[in-house]
Amino acid sequence: MITFIELLKAPWFAISPSPVSFAFYLICGALGGWLLLRRGAEYKRFPWLMAFVESVILLVLVVIIQDSIWLIFNTFRWVIPYYSGVANFWNYYVRLIQNGLGAGLMLFLSYDRFRAGFFRVSRLTWLCFGIITIWLFAQFALAPNQAWTDWMFAVSYGFPDWLILQGFILNILMKLLLGVAFLSMFQKKHIEDNTTTL
Repeated sequence: MITFIELLKAPWFAISPSPVSFAFYLICGALGGWLLLRRGAEYKRFPWLMAFVESVILLVLVVIIQDSIWLIFNTFRWVIPYYSGVANFWNYYVRLIQNGLGAGLMLFLSYDRFRAGFFRVSRLTWLCFGIITIWLFAQFALAPNQAWTDWMFAVSYGFPDWLILQGFILNILMKLLLGVAFLSMFQKKHIEDNTTTL
């Protein structure tokens, strides 16, 4: 029988996004879709599917923001000092632009829901992202090597099992905090017209 640490080391598991990330996206998307419908969002066709899609659009925006924070710290802590000769615009820095364009697209696609009052950035949202930023700053500042900031890197380069497990647990805790940030963006009551033609 395969152990949990062997599962984490499996090539199909230690990829980005991992099966855990996919499960997180599905759960958050379903919860968000349920919240949209419960708070009065109406759709002409396929209400559950459309609510799920709109929820995932907001989730992608939240994930892109968190990923960009991680990417900035990773760039200054590891990439510039150690990989500046191999990490060029096309194989690394273009990801920052992709994130910016992706965030812009998600904002555009969710604009009607923000305007109608279904989505909003709350104090809890700001608090969660503040904690995420401080957490990542401390993690990158104190890390003796990359394996302490990326459990998949630890798997790829054969670091000890305890370090892989620690990194995975921290990744799960980060996802829980990200989930709170995401759910905090659902307004308790809608403000304007709640019908969409999707």
